[in-house]
Amino acid sequence: MGRIIPWRKIIVVGSAFLLGVSAGLGLVMATDPSFNPTFASKDTITQTNYTPEAQPDNVPVQTSDRTDGLTQVEQAKIVDDYKVSLAMLFEAWRAPEMKTFEAKIQNAYLGEIKDRHLDRAQTYISNGKGLYIDDLKFDFVQIESADTSLATITARYSYTARDFDLEKTQAYGQKITHEVQVRAILSKVGDRWVIIAETAI
Repeated sequence: MGRIIPWRKIIVVGSAFLLGVSAGLGLVMATDPSFNPTFASKDTITQTNYTPEAQPDNVPVQTSDRTDGLTQVEQAKIVDDYKVSLAMLFEAWRAPEMKTFEAKIQNAYLGEIKDRHLDRAQTYISNGKGLYIDDLKFDFVQIESADTSLATITARYSYTARDFDLEKTQAYGQKITHEVQVRAILSKVGDRWVIIAETAI
């Protein structure tokens, strides 16, 4: 309960906003396959792994030339679906039991990374523990490459995390501040993009 979460081992839970994600949605992501959640300590802790440049909160999405002729609308769809998938995972970490957790990420994650999220959540949710995030701010969101079926996104952001009591449905404890740089790979399934891999960079 008292140790700091390493920045490469992060799970994010929260609500309110994520650069265009509807207000009120919770958001969660894991940035390292070996992640094992640790809950907030009594004191507010700040972990700094880089010095972000001074930029406005609503940083425009950056794109590269490696988008295989995709239109701006198609590129925006990739980013929007990425945000929605994060929102689904964040909300899932406030689920009262695993059946609900799995249902919430069903259309957000695919394959091994989905299984990892389920494995991580099992121990905590079964013990009535979740996570909650706020104060989420992005320095940038960038499409590194994309075609009609596969895309790679990088993002840099900061957030604060708190414990969440699933039985009482409320956050508690002090906030822990994190700064993260992450890469996500998305695959198009039907008419939306789902996350198939995530790593801290």
